[in-house]
Amino acid sequence: MTMRHGTARPSKRTWLVLGASTWLGLPKALRKPSCVALGVLLAWIAAGGATTRPVVPPTFVSQPRPQYVPTHLIVGFRPGVPLPTEAIVTAQGQPEAIFRDLVATAGLREIVRLAPTLPLPRDRQYASAALARRAPRSLPEVALLLERYGLDRTALLTFDRPIDPQQLAETLMRRYPTAIEFAEPDLVLRSQIVPNDPLFSSQWYLRDRNVFSERRADIRAPEAWDMTTGNSDVVIAVIDTGIDTTHPDLARKLFVNPGEIPNNGADDDRNGFVDDVSGWDFVRRDNDPDDENGHGTYMSSLAAAETNNALDIAGVSWGSRILPLKAGDERGNFATSTIIQAVNYAVAMAPLGVRVLNMSFGGPGTSVGLERALAAANDAGIIALAAAGNEGQNNDVMPQLPSYLTTRLDNVVAVAATDRFNQLAYFSNYGRLNVDVGAPGMTILGLTTRKLSAELGRSDGLITGNGTSQATAIVSGIAALIFSAYPESTPIRAKVRLLANADRIPELEGRLSSGGRVNAVRALDRDDVPPAPITDLRVVSGATPLALTWTATGDDGLVGQAAFYDIRYSVAPITASTLRFAVRVKDPPRPQPAGAIETWTIPSDLLPRTYYFLIRVFDNAGNMAESNQVEVMIP
Repeated sequence: MTMRHGTARPSKRTWLVLGASTWLGLPKALRKPSCVALGVLLAWIAAGGATTRPVVPPTFVSQPRPQYVPTHLIVGFRPGVPLPTEAIVTAQGQPEAIFRDLVATAGLREIVRLAPTLPLPRDRQYASAALARRAPRSLPEVALLLERYGLDRTALLTFDRPIDPQQLAETLMRRYPTAIEFAEPDLVLRSQIVPNDPLFSSQWYLRDRNVFSERRADIRAPEAWDMTTGNSDVVIAVIDTGIDTTHPDLARKLFVNPGEIPNNGADDDRNGFVDDVSGWDFVRRDNDPDDENGHGTYMSSLAAAETNNALDIAGVSWGSRILPLKAGDERGNFATSTIIQAVNYAVAMAPLGVRVLNMSFGGPGTSVGLERALAAANDAGIIALAAAGNEGQNNDVMPQLPSYLTTRLDNVVAVAATDRFNQLAYFSNYGRLNVDVGAPGMTILGLTTRKLSAELGRSDGLITGNGTSQATAIVSGIAALIFSAYPESTPIRAKVRLLANADRIPELEGRLSSGGRVNAVRALDRDDVPPAPITDLRVVSGATPLALTWTATGDDGLVGQAAFYDIRYSVAPITASTLRFAVRVKDPPRPQPAGAIETWTIPSDLLPRTYYFLIRVFDNAGNMAESNQVEVMIP
């Protein structure tokens, strides 16, 4: 079953659905009133009355199996394996045995490095020590960071005929164990939407006039704007289908690379990309991220459209800039190889202000390459917002890529969609472990390309749609506000601010890890006092099964109630440099008031050996304190 533009129908070609079904490119036959009457009626009710704006309902379908590009394979090579230095090379004639083998047996045609080749630091020891304390500040430091996660050794292999990528990956791992760290299919993900500014009053998700509920369902943006409207030094990298650079609400919002001279045919800043003045197209491999689908323009507008200009809509962080990274094609399909390239590019641009990564796409499957790229983004100081998906499913049972990485990485936030009644949107995925927080995702007004707007019978470049895509873009805007107000913040601190300050809603308890919907003004709360460190972490004597106990500290020192515990364990003592390798507990307890005795049962499936446990405690502003470490012998 092919998922295309919000409708399911048989096709010769199968694609993976990324979190939210899309209205973009909806077939004309499905735009007739008889086909969309129910969706329009629902949108009319949710908007509080009649509307003339096009509203396309989400498609509600069962979750498909992971799909992949049939002529691609992503491979991570081990250190020491000589790879071509060029970004893209022809496979024929390469000296390495693995490439000769694949040319002869599988028709290997092309080798594409998924990270740019950057100059390494002259003093590696000094640069490594610096990266242990902070995010990279130069391209040589970025190069060292990419090397740390093996991204400089990760490549896309392209074949001249279809292959079975899973079978070939397993074969290569067996045949070349000393040369390959991992091999995986190139999955295809999908965009996640169901399909004094004059239209600000129509953007209920920014400021709700409380039409339907006693509880506000908006993000309280105007109150947050009293603190900050977003800083131009904070850049939101939107990995999507591109952007309409001619739209008046977006044209002046684009990030401009200060190290690049436009149209001179040279890579002036030596970042591996020629004339990358305002983004890159990783689908067609050029410097024009033009949006042929409409989804990327829509998401960019929600996060940071120009505001207070008497035009169209208001963006959440309207002072921030947008870096369009085109990884999705005209049909809204995203290959993990292009996503990895886009993330790596964003990491290279971190020294120039990239702090937020918007990923309004998703689908079933896992990817070592994408996880490594996002881990590097975390070390570069970048938070990544990911759509939970639009299948109405429990992601704890059927995880979505990339949103499931929230349980593995400090910087990934999985976003569900809520409606104007403060309920989980009927199409939204959820999960007490794998989905973090909700945000408005029903009847969301935004911008789209002039082409799509015309296809929908409009000439103003506007559209209204539903999906976790929109919810994700709204949270990306809030994350940019956080970094604007607190530029020293880290991804984990920004993530805690989003989750700990969400408005707790009974209907979301047990379905999202935060139990709430984002609140922009609370996420900007000023609090410089961290919790007191936990000093009495120990093993409960005689407990079966084994358990840890400690005394709860507070929100401010030993006063109040902290927001989150982050429990980790490892087979070796945990240090600042090894914390990222320690296993994170997926379901830690919520902190009790200061002075309470906490108890947590150690998982019973750990193998017999010695483990080291550490607890980090966070308050609602992301301030953190660590516990003492405790050594536990599992018999």
